[in-house]
Amino acid sequence: MCDGQREPTSPKGSGSPVRDPVAIQAVIRSQYAALRACYDEVLGRDPEAMGEMRTKLAIDTHGEVTSACFERADLDDHEGGECMLEVFRSLRFPTAAGDLTVSYPLRFVPDVALSQLPDGPPEPRGDDHGLKRFLGRRKD
Repeated sequence: MCDGQREPTSPKGSGSPVRDPVAIQAVIRSQYAALRACYDEVLGRDPEAMGEMRTKLAIDTHGEVTSACFERADLDDHEGGECMLEVFRSLRFPTAAGDLTVSYPLRFVPDVALSQLPDGPPEPRGDDHGLKRFLGRRKD
């Protein structure tokens, strides 16, 4: 349970009996820009910061987030983490007949790391005997 979790506002909801995982993902993805802005703040303090942030959300029957906390936080930045949690706490999901707890992972990688990836496959090094043995087994 996350710190500061509040009790659901009502025991029974009037919505669907089950929340659609695709709808949950769509709501979270709609706020990727805000989450990325939080991560950009982290990068301003540590340009090499990267890792996974797994957030646990408790969602009540009205679709409100009653708590949000990190189950895993590879980014060691309190301000950035709080910024992300505020984004998650502001989310509104479709109503449902029951409460739901969701664990949602996000992986953050600086753009600089992506720009350093090679454009194509690496150049072959050394001899190519292994490749020749592999190709020699093929039947054309």
